Amino acid sequence: MQVLLGTYTKKDSKGIYSLELDDNRKECKEYVHYLSIKNPTYITASGANIFSVCSENDKGGIAHFKNGVLISKVLNQKTTPCYVSYNQN
Repeated sequence: MQVLLGTYTKKDSKGIYSLELDDNRKECKEYVHYLSIKNPTYITASGANIFSVCSENDKGGIAHFKNGVLISKVLNQKTTPCYVSYNQN
């Protein structure tokens, strides 16, 4: 089972990481850097689409990745969102 983790990127972290979990042994099989984006503290995925909260400088917003490629990023000078969700409808 694949799990995506969003991280703070102030030090060594580079963004979103992928963990491959072994359901039978209840352990992590693999941990790799998946996508580069600043401070993707909340993420959601649907098929090939990944939506992430992000921040740059004093702006915050949402980034959209499809098949591992950044499609769009919308930033606002107010505050960084604290949650992101996707509804197919």
